[in-house]
Amino acid sequence: MTERPYSLFRRFGDHVVISGTLGLFPDQYGSQLVEGGVLKQLQKALENAERILQDSGALKSEVFKATVYLTSLEHLADCNEIWLEFFAEPRPARTTIAVVELPRKALVEIELWAYSPSK
Repeated sequence: MTERPYSLFRRFGDHVVISGTLGLFPDQYGSQLVEGGVLKQLQKALENAERILQDSGALKSEVFKATVYLTSLEHLADCNEIWLEFFAEPRPARTTIAVVELPRKALVEIELWAYSPSK
């Protein structure tokens, strides 16, 4: 296994930053993208990000900023539905950016920032 050139998250005092997260699931050969399109990938990316948040000591309710990278803005309305289901009010501020390509040919990638006072 190759060493990861970045951290999955970093905590700075009461702030936690989650690196860009894809809709991957582990298998016996490493990690594979979830099949089923952008909605399935976004659901899995959010689940993965929530696990990373928990590892950092943060909660998804503490997320205050998100960046979503999509390979096509045609998926924005559908992604909004998943977003509404995943995050309760008050939802994080969000920027959505269309990009040409993402790692592993993913269709979506998310980055999260949380304010999580050290416990």
